Amino acid sequence: MEKIKLRPHHLLCQEFFVGHGYSEEFVRNLDSIIQKLRLNNPIVEIIDTNDDVCKCCPNLMNGKCKDLEKVKVYDQNIRDFANIKPGVYHYNELRQAILDKIVKSSIEIKNICKNCCWINICEEIRKKMK
Repeated sequence: MEKIKLRPHHLLCQEFFVGHGYSEEFVRNLDSIIQKLRLNNPIVEIIDTNDDVCKCCPNLMNGKCKDLEKVKVYDQNIRDFANIKPGVYHYNELRQAILDKIVKSSIEIKNICKNCCWINICEEIRKKMK
């Protein structure tokens, strides 16, 4: 079984993904990852470095994220709010934690992902989910 590597904040991003992204390659890659996650309940390794989503991001330059400090905050917030630690999980377990502890909760997404350029899209989608 394929193992997918994800940063903690990408667990939340994939919940609100509607086809917008940094580039066409990024969008195709993220869409492919989401399909694998939702169809197969694969093993997911939560990591604190570049993951399978990052590999197609134009903000990854010479193996380094140009927004690394901001991304580290998003990752830490997801770990704190959803109690997700680095390690290996089945995807559905992680998704349920994100849904229960963040998406369906009263926590404001902007408190987790402050300064994210996609926050308005996420907030609009979340309103429709409730």
